[in-house]
Amino acid sequence: MRTLLPPVVAFLCLSLACAGDPPATSAEAPEVVAPTPPTPGEPELHTAWMVILSGATDEASGKRDLETVLAKGIARQGGHPRLVHSDEVEGLKPGFWISVGATVDDEATATSIVDAVRPRYDGAYVREVRVAELETIRCPADLRCRPMRAPAWRAIVVFDILEGEKGEDWAWFTDEVSRKSKAYGVPAYWAQGTEARVEAEGRTEVVDLSPFAGELFGYVFVEEGKEPEYCPHLPAELVLSAASDYFTFDLLHD
Repeated sequence: MRTLLPPVVAFLCLSLACAGDPPATSAEAPEVVAPTPPTPGEPELHTAWMVILSGATDEASGKRDLETVLAKGIARQGGHPRLVHSDEVEGLKPGFWISVGATVDDEATATSIVDAVRPRYDGAYVREVRVAELETIRCPADLRCRPMRAPAWRAIVVFDILEGEKGEDWAWFTDEVSRKSKAYGVPAYWAQGTEARVEAEGRTEVVDLSPFAGELFGYVFVEEGKEPEYCPHLPAELVLSAASDYFTFDLLHD
């Protein structure tokens, strides 16, 4: 004989059977938060390693530094060397104009470049930054990875074998030539008789001026491995223009 459940009990059993498992909690199914998309118009930044060759606190000095950097002969690759304002690069101390030799995606490559160029750029170092554009190069394939020898010495010799008055412009022009050439790493020396003593990488080089004995006063451009070249007494801008042609970099750039 079947036993019938009271109506209330039967209703409760039926309710529990239909209810099934309890709903999943938030711990079992965490909410997925979509990443914030970049602001339209802003480039995506990537981690890179920057080879820094020199720095200055104002743009004019930074440009002069870059000319000196170029004159020392580092290979021009991938849009480098170039002048960069540090305010525009994430990871750099703001307020500087820096000459950058490379911006690469690999720290070991950046370090290899610094090691290679250090004979001419003794202050070179690597800094980790965030940039929109970077180079994907590796050593030793890139030209900047090739070891550089110490730089050739250069100088402008000012000589005067003419006794007497030469005019007020002589002192002014020679001072202007000396000041501007020195800013680009080309010192000026005053001759003593038929020779000039030039300081070159910790040693003294003697420049023979006897081939120019027929000239009364002027300038002689000298560089290691090249024949000296005479330049007559001219306004400073013309002398610096002639020196730029001889040394193959611009001594007039502001």
